[in-house]
Amino acid sequence: MKVQIAGIKDVSLIDVCGEPSLTIWFCGCNLKCPYCHNWRVAEVFESTCYSAELSEIYFAIESASSIVDYIHVTGGEPTEQVVQLQQIFEFAKSVGLRTSINTNCSNPSTIESLLRKELVDHLATDVKAPPDLMTGLPRDEALRYWRSFIKTLRLVREHDVILELRIPVLKYGAVGSELVASLKNYLMEALSTIEGVSKVDLVLNPILGPPVVDSVRNPEWCSKYAVPGMRDIELAEALVKPLYSRASTRLAQHASLIHLSP
Repeated sequence: MKVQIAGIKDVSLIDVCGEPSLTIWFCGCNLKCPYCHNWRVAEVFESTCYSAELSEIYFAIESASSIVDYIHVTGGEPTEQVVQLQQIFEFAKSVGLRTSINTNCSNPSTIESLLRKELVDHLATDVKAPPDLMTGLPRDEALRYWRSFIKTLRLVREHDVILELRIPVLKYGAVGSELVASLKNYLMEALSTIEGVSKVDLVLNPILGPPVVDSVRNPEWCSKYAVPGMRDIELAEALVKPLYSRASTRLAQHASLIHLSP
């Protein structure tokens, strides 16, 4: 069996909370996030993606098994290739490794199946809120996506896996007070849903765009909303802390790429 991927990184220290991992990029995604810098992976560009035999993936996993703790699958959206994803996680478990998925949480039935089989140890996701601004989907589709996102968070709570929840940070002056209030309501719903999860890592995730990164799906959108300043980050932290005080928040590592002006 083959899987569409964009590459494999043998050892990464930034994908799973500082734990050494082998990272695999799956191609294909069902969202159209305007700030996505992996959009060529998401849209399965021939110049970016290729078909790999699962046996090649297994060899890479086995070769790295003595130096990594996790197999991390990201994308794109990994749950778009569900059979391949499950088989990779099953193989990782068979050689004694833990597993991590970076997912947009749009396919809760797939995540539920993996959780019931005890194939996921760590799940990372973004709070794409407000969803109609952040997903690139029409409003009705964006709201359906949000319901799937919340359903997936409930599954994470039920199975109590490690959760990395990233809070996108925008230029809130461009967003406006009405959308900031909407964001707060969405955050409240998401953070109340994960009450009871034993290990939650909250990450403030500044959204990047030109001139910091060149390749984004919608440069015009990013020129308006992306590359926030310190005040924006402080506002995001002020929104999150009262809603979920059990976990400390940290700033995503890529924030070092931007000049955090007031």
